[in-house]
Amino acid sequence: MFLNSGYSLTATGSAAYSDTILTSPPSDEVRIEGWNQSEDSYGFVYSKIDKAGAKYTVLVKCLVMGDFLVIDFLSSKYPDKEPLGLQINVNDYNGEGETTNFA
Repeated sequence: MFLNSGYSLTATGSAAYSDTILTSPPSDEVRIEGWNQSEDSYGFVYSKIDKAGAKYTVLVKCLVMGDFLVIDFLSSKYPDKEPLGLQINVNDYNGEGETTNFA
């Protein structure tokens, strides 16, 4: 979703959890390696520069809680807004007993 909207992945894993990640985000694009450094939490930072030159950063935090993946989204574009949240029951998407064709 973010990559299709012109955002670049700029941090993963522990680097995504810096206290200053939204105010001083990295500028270089990174690869996905390190996204799963922790067994039960995952972090991703996406950045984009708009046509006017403003830089926006989105922090995506994922936390495994039992059968749920709890996802929070924070944006530098709306610093005063509460984070958006989503809870996904992974059992609804594990694909057991189903055939998949991603072609």
